[in-house]
Amino acid sequence: NNIIDMEYLKSFYPNSEWQTASSNDELEKLVKDGQVEGGFEVESLTKYTYFVENKGLYDSEQAVFEQALGYMYKQQAISEKGLDFNEIDAIYNMPIESNVNVLGKDSSENYFYAYILVFILYTILLFLVVMLFYKFLMKYKWFYKYYLLIPVIFSFLFTCYGVYNMYDIDAKSYNISSNNKLKNEYKGILISDLHYGLGVKGKGLFNVVDEINNLNPDFVFLVGDIVDENTTLDEMKECFRILGNFKANYGIFYSYGNHDENIYSNSKNYNKAILRENILSNGINILEDSSYRINDELTIIGRSNGYKKSIEEVLLDVNASDYKILLAHIPIDYKSAKDNNIDLMLSGHTHAGQVFPVKIFEETFNTSEMIYGYENDGNLQKVVTSGISGWGMPIRTDYHSEYVIFNIK
Repeated sequence: NNIIDMEYLKSFYPNSEWQTASSNDELEKLVKDGQVEGGFEVESLTKYTYFVENKGLYDSEQAVFEQALGYMYKQQAISEKGLDFNEIDAIYNMPIESNVNVLGKDSSENYFYAYILVFILYTILLFLVVMLFYKFLMKYKWFYKYYLLIPVIFSFLFTCYGVYNMYDIDAKSYNISSNNKLKNEYKGILISDLHYGLGVKGKGLFNVVDEINNLNPDFVFLVGDIVDENTTLDEMKECFRILGNFKANYGIFYSYGNHDENIYSNSKNYNKAILRENILSNGINILEDSSYRINDELTIIGRSNGYKKSIEEVLLDVNASDYKILLAHIPIDYKSAKDNNIDLMLSGHTHAGQVFPVKIFEETFNTSEMIYGYENDGNLQKVVTSGISGWGMPIRTDYHSEYVIFNIK
């Protein structure tokens, strides 16, 4: 029928193909036979029936469909009143021009003080190193003349490098074994710890998205802490509008980290419902103790923040013979992953230390089971990324900012 504007609907599902069924019975048959993943019988823009063979705990397809219907209904209702929908939409989304008169301190000054603090700490650390070798180096005249300047110069250069390194995003690649479970090869992208608003953002993030799209990935995984308690509502919306521009053959998949839901803030810029709505409305699938199957051979599983369910519970509806990719923000619970035949576990969270020598302390005190890189542990392969940005302050004096490319063969 003519109730649905199919071209408009397709804009909400950039990675999906649609077909029209002539009857309710035909739609049911298509779903039962596995020819389509799901279907919608639309009676009006405010009433529909959703057909799906197996409905997961969180079904992003239905949520996105409802939002699309909502927009179409508003457009139709406004037009019937003789009003121009585009004009009203422009009013609702009118950009606000503002000037900020800072009477106290702003965040840029805070960053400046943070840089000064890092510089002082490195100066003290290097001075102690210089003093350790003082007797040995005193025989050199140049050392006697400049030994007080050496820590200052190197600390300044190291701090400047840290600011540059924060925004210099590398592409890290790994070749991953399919454990002889896959007929097809897949290329995936792993991104975590964007903490939007601190490091790369706006046009810079658009450039990263374009760069990744040129790689023609099969899927993009956003594995937690994409936003945090310092991300404003407008920044959060902007972030997912940009990330929704990924062009992945099988979709974009998101799992929550410990910062995404603003749990560390008493004054939240947005709640989980608003966050969820913005993720889904940009064509991004949320996997929260739920899974998504591809080509009858590969299943993507996403764990919730805090790992509310055990891996055994999450895997109840997963085909045991599938190649299983687990998205888990914090790199822990590897034993359960291995015992339950997870093939590949993707994590972030650690930032690989971010500011030297934090990584040394992370490894010494085992703050996570793995800090950075790739490990092959029998049937389980593990990847932990340093993250595409950082947290707290825009400086990275340890490992680089990165996104990960992994090729499963």
